[in-house]
Amino acid sequence: MKTIDLTTRNFLKDNRHFTDLMNTFVFHENVLDYRTLRDLDTRKDLRRMDGRLRARIRDLIKAGVVIKTNGKQLFMIMGVEGQGSVDYAMPIRSLVYEASDYSVQLEGNLTPSGYYPKGKKILPVLTLVIYLGEGRWTAPTSLKEMMEEEIVEKFGHLISDHRFILIDSSQMEDEEILKAATDLKAVLLAKKYMGDEEKFKEVFQSILTDGDQIVSLEGAELISMMIGYEIPITEEEGGVDMCKALDDWSRRERSEGREEGRQEGRKEGRKEGVDDVFALMKLAGVSAEQMSFISEMLHNPVRNTAY
Repeated sequence: MKTIDLTTRNFLKDNRHFTDLMNTFVFHENVLDYRTLRDLDTRKDLRRMDGRLRARIRDLIKAGVVIKTNGKQLFMIMGVEGQGSVDYAMPIRSLVYEASDYSVQLEGNLTPSGYYPKGKKILPVLTLVIYLGEGRWTAPTSLKEMMEEEIVEKFGHLISDHRFILIDSSQMEDEEILKAATDLKAVLLAKKYMGDEEKFKEVFQSILTDGDQIVSLEGAELISMMIGYEIPITEEEGGVDMCKALDDWSRRERSEGREEGRQEGRKEGRKEGVDDVFALMKLAGVSAEQMSFISEMLHNPVRNTAY
């Protein structure tokens, strides 16, 4: 069974989606070129204090060029964690991930004699968490937030901190979300209006242009998971037409609503008919015991026909 975490990873594996996320909501300028991105190993084997190895697996990690200057291309390592639920240990997880990424660089640059070369530069590592679960992210985003306030107030200047970047569209304005260049904007809108499918449909259909209404299959799956309904998804050339899918969904809901209404009407009609019969029986002088017996026969016909 697919989860939001797994589907988010599949969505952001696409370099265009990944680049859109970083340029729009992290760098706030178009510094990352999707054509320079390359995938890195998400698995890191860390040695525990008892000497055993323990695997740490990131959701997604890529390296890409963020600066071109004086004929040089400068790379940055970017890790993304997709979260369908709030994780109160995320600052520590993020720190461990980044420490392991730096450790890999250290080990890869050691001289044959085991020393790190003087002046050798390393690539910066950053971690971004994109939260697509219900409600707002309520957990700390830095190590110091996990510590007692009194300690931080008195010794905070001595304590090294670590912070990850959080993307939570429930805390963003629609205008900011719409700056995204890909169907990432549709995914973030679905997260913002999670639990309010009518508002999502209204916003989606009113502010997105025709071109924006076509989303990737992974994006459509994410949207369907977040709004809590299995939207009928039909992949067409270029992606999924979400407005068409939402229209189909609305028609299906109306049809199901009408059928439920008919069934409820039939049930209510039967109940009213039975009530009328008992009212007449009471007027005719039928005893309470006899009416109780008849009621039992009506409500439990199978059991009573066994006699």
